Amino acid sequence: MDKVFWVLSSRHYTEEEFLRSEHRYRNRIEYNQDNDLLISYNVKNPFNMIPWILQYGSDIEVLEPEYLRHKITKDLYEVMRVYKEW
Repeated sequence: MDKVFWVLSSRHYTEEEFLRSEHRYRNRIEYNQDNDLLISYNVKNPFNMIPWILQYGSDIEVLEPEYLRHKITKDLYEVMRVYKEW
């Protein structure tokens, strides 16, 4: 299993709002100096989390693993390319 870490901005989401949704694999929630939620998960396939991560838009940033950050960046550039041609 891989551990996935990300930051969820406290500008739009509180811990209570986050916990209300179904997140059975969550291992840890902490706060950083900006009072943002630091969340970690152990998952078998981090790529399966990409749609869930993207629903938070710019309010979320995957910190680790690097290969997941790279995949999300690549996917977002592809989306930008599609809409730029439109």
